[in-house]
Amino acid sequence: MPSNRLPGQASSDGPAPEGADPDNADLRPSGGSRPRFGVPGLFGVPSERARTADFLAVGAIVVVVVCVAAIALLTGSARTAEHHEAAETQPDYEPSNTMPTSLREEWDAPNDTVGAPLVSSSNVFTTSENAITAWEAGIKSEEWSYSRDTPLCEATYFDSRIVTVFRGPAGCSDATAFRASDGKYDGIRQSAFSEDMTAWTSWSHMLVLGPDRLELWRDDLVRTVEYGHVPAPQEAGQQPRSGCSFQSANLNSENFAVAERCPDEDTVRITVSRAVPEDSRVPEEVSSTLTDLDQFHFIGLTESNDSVGLALRGGEWMLVRVDSSGSATSLGTLDREPALKPSPESVSQDPAQFRWFDGETTHAFDARSGNMQWTMQGATGPGHGFGFTPAKQDERFTPKQAIVPSGDALNYVDIDTGEVERSFELDLASQRAEPVGLAQIGNILYVQKDGLLTAYQMTDSTS
Repeated sequence: MPSNRLPGQASSDGPAPEGADPDNADLRPSGGSRPRFGVPGLFGVPSERARTADFLAVGAIVVVVVCVAAIALLTGSARTAEHHEAAETQPDYEPSNTMPTSLREEWDAPNDTVGAPLVSSSNVFTTSENAITAWEAGIKSEEWSYSRDTPLCEATYFDSRIVTVFRGPAGCSDATAFRASDGKYDGIRQSAFSEDMTAWTSWSHMLVLGPDRLELWRDDLVRTVEYGHVPAPQEAGQQPRSGCSFQSANLNSENFAVAERCPDEDTVRITVSRAVPEDSRVPEEVSSTLTDLDQFHFIGLTESNDSVGLALRGGEWMLVRVDSSGSATSLGTLDREPALKPSPESVSQDPAQFRWFDGETTHAFDARSGNMQWTMQGATGPGHGFGFTPAKQDERFTPKQAIVPSGDALNYVDIDTGEVERSFELDLASQRAEPVGLAQIGNILYVQKDGLLTAYQMTDSTS
């Protein structure tokens, strides 16, 4: 379907004795004619002292090594992996921010992803319980795939890579990176996280969060930070606090922030630290302040390190901005506990704006100042910055419109005011207690709803 494709873009000791075989000269004893019985240099034991017991020990070690390798091969998760690379590298597509005059449905596919569809600048991805599949951006053509016989915990994109985390022997522990454009292996790591791990990404880092442990990985999956509970006893004393539990976390281009409850503290502490400290085992704090909040759930972290989020204080749910001194400014209150708290599934972030869908309403915040901008009641998801793609974060493209789904329409709104500029009639009322997700590659808009990914071509008949 061509119209659906996007626009492309000799020894020094002297001679050996007479009659000696030069090739075997090193097997002769240096003095006398007593024969040798050992292997020269066996584990540092002079060969003339090696005995039968040495050979038995070596044999036992070899057997153990072979058995361990066999067990790892037979039971390890890598043995069960199926990996199919793309036949060719997919091109990168430039984002389109020309207001469309019509939408045309192109194709759909089952997708277990909740929230915004997973996209790069060349492919859109679907997930199932234990697999990820890459599709060509403009048409329904399977490009590459990867699967295991263990559950998929997380899949995300940053810095031209797709990172998957599968369940392994230590919870959500087996991370594998692939080049998004062709599916070639690009890195692996082993960690240990609970099965309810949460992942946030910036252009250059991936933050993985568990109940009492946080790690930051750079694009090659090398860990740049470990924060919180460190199981290795030799690492004791390198963390700023111990025994804390984590409520939420987030990151910007340089730092990460965590909301934590620590022993002997009755309220939430918000700590901002560097994403790349000198020693990955020793966090470098930028600020750490005790707030007067009972709970705090991050919606975003501005470049000036102001924390924007949902907070609970004295039984009241509110939207707040917390500065580096710990002072919380109320941005509005909610009349009850929201159905959906901020999470990677219910939050959409781009260089201009943070948006959070609470289950009934979408709330928009200026990503630079952290101030509240607008709300849209009747929305069914956090929306998408029109023309924005994670692959272009380094270019800091700033959308002028946001696309926000509602029960019966897809709405293009002014990103600063929330005023609807254009709507397309579309059934976007989710039958599940989860947000409708949007993503974009070029002029293709992807809608994730009720376990189905649908691709729409945005066309402009006036051009």
